[in-house]
Order: sequence, then C-alpha cells, then structure tokens
Amino acid sequence: MKKTMAAVLALALLVSLMIIPAQAAGDQFTEGAFTYERLRNGSLKLVKYNGEDDTVYIPANVGGFAVERIAEYAFDGAKVSKVTIPESVKMISTFAFNNCKNIQRIDIPNSVYFIDGNPFTGCTSLVNIYVRTDHPTLRVIVSDGSLYSMANKMLICCPSSKAVEEYQVQENVLAIGRYAFNGCDSIKTIKLPESVVEIDEGAFWNCAKLESVNMPATMLSIGTGAFSGCASLKNVEIPDQVTRIENGTFENCAGLESVKLSDNLTDIGDRAFYGCKSLTAMNIPQHVKSIGIDAFNSCSELKDVTVPIAATAIGDGAFDNCNVSLYLHVAPYAYANIYADVYNLTVTDDNYTDFLK
Repeated sequence: MKKTMAAVLALALLVSLMIIPAQAAGDQFTEGAFTYERLRNGSLKLVKYNGEDDTVYIPANVGGFAVERIAEYAFDGAKVSKVTIPESVKMISTFAFNNCKNIQRIDIPNSVYFIDGNPFTGCTSLVNIYVRTDHPTLRVIVSDGSLYSMANKMLICCPSSKAVEEYQVQENVLAIGRYAFNGCDSIKTIKLPESVVEIDEGAFWNCAKLESVNMPATMLSIGTGAFSGCASLKNVEIPDQVTRIENGTFENCAGLESVKLSDNLTDIGDRAFYGCKSLTAMNIPQHVKSIGIDAFNSCSELKDVTVPIAATAIGDGAFDNCNVSLYLHVAPYAYANIYADVYNLTVTDDNYTDFLK
C-alpha cells in the first residue's frame, strides 16, 4: 500500500511539473506598476516602471524573490519626484533614471556596490544624491554633490543641475565614468588630476558650454562620443599614450578650432570629427592606418589635411562636405592617393621626391 501511495505521489508531481512551465532566466512579468526580469541567480531585475505616481517605493522582493538590480531606462521619463531604493538592490545601471526631470533627491542604500555609469542623465532637478558615510564603496562630495566610486576610483556622476562654471575632479581618480557630465551645460572648464587614465563613453556628452579640458599625460583612452556635442570646445591636445580616436569622439564640436593628435595614434574612428565646422587644418600622425567612415564629414572649413603613408583604409565620406586639399606624405601608388583620385579631391604631393630618396 505504501509503495502504491508513493508511486501515485511521484506521478502527481511529474504531472504538475509538466503542466506548470518553469520560470527561466530572462523571463519577464509585471507585478503592480513594475515589470521585472528573472536573473540566473534567482533574483529579479526591475526593467520598467509603468506608473504615474509622484513618490515610488521599489519593492525589496516579489513573490519571495529579491529585487537586486535596476536596469537601463527602468524609470526613463517617469514623473517621479522621489524614489526609495530598498536594501535588496545591489546594482544600478547607466540611464536607470534617465530624464526623470522632477526627481530632486535619490537615496542610495549601502547594499548597492556597483553602478555602471551615470544613472541620472537628464535629471535636471536632482540636487541631492545621498549615500551614508559608512557606505563601503560610494562617496558623495558635499561641496558639489558629485558621486564617486571608491572601489574603482571613478567619477560616476556630476549632477546636471549644478550651475558651476569650473569643476575640479578629485585627486587619485582613475576614470571619468560613462556619461558622468551628461547635460552639464553650465560648466566651462574641467580640471582633471594627473591620475586620470580613462575618459569613458559619452563622459562629456552635450556639455554645450565646455571650453577646455586638460588631458594629463597619463591618459590611455578616450571613449566613444566622449565630447560629442561640446559645441564650445576650442582646442584639444590628445596625450601620446592614446592610440585611437573612437567613433564620434568629437562629433558636432562646432567650435573646435585646433586639434593636436597623439604621435602614437593608429586609428581615427567613424564620425570622429563629424561636423567640426571650425577646423581648418589637420595633421594626421605618421602611424595612422585607418580613417573611419565620415570621420571629417561636414568639417566645412577644413582645407588642409596631411595624410601619412601608413594609411591603408579611408572610409566612405571621410572628407565629404569639406573644401579640402589632401597633403600626401606618400608615393603615387599609396592608398591615400588612390582614394583622393576616386573621390576627386585636390592633392598636394610634392613630397614624392623626398619619399623616393
């Protein structure tokens, strides 16, 4: 009898597992005003707030599962003025509160140990990011309200609401995080300490009044779109350890008048200087091998560009909408010369004789 009963129970369990689908990682569901995604470790990621409330409390758990992450654009454009983040949350993604224009204060609990770039882009009313003084990894600088990660020595966010013209990054910082100064349209001068080695993606995106940034000799990399839309930026000197200008790094820097590129540069990315209408000349260093698609497109005042013999790839439209003459330190058969011929560009090539010597 006992064996029969055990068999029946086992069969019933098997049938129930066949009827109820497994809840797999990546599955999404909506509970109340929130949409969540299941993670591999059994916890949840908040992927979307769907409500209209002024004050929002994020649940610490749903159905017994902890809410541990807040995803990119989770609160994008929400009308909230206050959000309470529970102690269950461990990670907050870039753009998590993008364009929450009414939010004035955000409290980050001690449980949050990782923030992937600026979560508060477009939060034009945000005046107070609060973390406790005993937080293990995060610090807020009281004087300017900026948020830093002490774990990886990175500036995470300078609130765009801060009406300051000059900003001094803290000493010993290694990196300016993703979109850290996004929309800080009052800042004219940014001073970086000698410790900085990296400016990450979009770090100064649309800082419309930014005129100058000192780049220390320690700098190793400048990210995609780092200075895109900095229309008042006038002069740039790229440190010698930087070997690549990423896609869109200086796109639409309409006021950019002069650029000194790193002597060790090997690549100029797509749209790197697109729309830099005030550039008149560009001396491309001798080690540059590739110039990307639309790299100098719409640099309408660009007249003189020196192209090295190392250049073996020049993208479509690299010099479109420019009144440019290519000054070639190359032989007649070099790629740059062929490119100029195909695109009907004026060429100054009086270095052929020196090259042959």
